[in-house]
Amino acid sequence: MSRKDYTYLKYSLQDLLEEGKQIKVTWDCGGDEAILSIWIDEVRLPYDHELAEALDLYLVNYLELPSVGEFQMEGGGKITQTEEGLLFSYLSDVKYVAHDPDEVPPASEYDLTIEEEMAMEYSGKKLLFPA
Repeated sequence: MSRKDYTYLKYSLQDLLEEGKQIKVTWDCGGDEAILSIWIDEVRLPYDHELAEALDLYLVNYLELPSVGEFQMEGGGKITQTEEGLLFSYLSDVKYVAHDPDEVPPASEYDLTIEEEMAMEYSGKKLLFPA
């Protein structure tokens, strides 16, 4: 992402939050694609909207959202303004991960399924833009 695009995205999001708008993002990943939807006050922005395109590209790369074929994950979160900057709080639900039935999956430290472990990996809070 270019410095110009980064600056545009950061200040566009800040402006919306300062206006009291709520910014949410949802995603459906897998099947060789990652589809994100950007919502401002419960209204989905069109995919070709400049802000939606910029935020989509930024989040897919920043969160490293997977798009592999034999995998399906849904998730989402919201962007808030904090003293530290713009914070993204998000949660993912892994629906399906293909694996060889003859292969024994690695033991989980917490006795979780592969899907549960991946959901934890793609959930949390991240600082998108420092103040």
